[in-house]
Amino acid sequence: MATLLSLVGILIKELISSKSQVKIERLKIYESEMFKAYIDLYQFIRFAESCWEPGFDRGGFIDLIKSNYFKKVQENMLFYSSEIQKDLELLELYYKALGDPDLIVIGKPFMEFIDTDFLGMLFRLETSVKRLTNQIIHK
Repeated sequence: MATLLSLVGILIKELISSKSQVKIERLKIYESEMFKAYIDLYQFIRFAESCWEPGFDRGGFIDLIKSNYFKKVQENMLFYSSEIQKDLELLELYYKALGDPDLIVIGKPFMEFIDTDFLGMLFRLETSVKRLTNQIIHK
């Protein structure tokens, strides 16, 4: 009887241990994917900063969003903090408004946004990404 109880105890211990191990592995995968998402966002931000200049035109903005944002950043949106998502959603809204003349972006006209807010938004995003990746790395 004692042997049977010992076996049951060992089986329960192994079951709990294996479930914990699965949870740990899932967490590692999630953190790895989240870190990759932030790297993709950081690369987009740095590229956008290098493209920006006063009077950055509509075509340049459309190319930037099409060739970089939609390929790597948008698919990872769920990994980003709410403050980052808000800024990225505003970029998407401006992009969509350029292709649909009936869509009015609440806020500023496109060129005013580009000339006064776009670069500041990129710097804000870059600061947030650095802070959040630093938290991931140094947990």
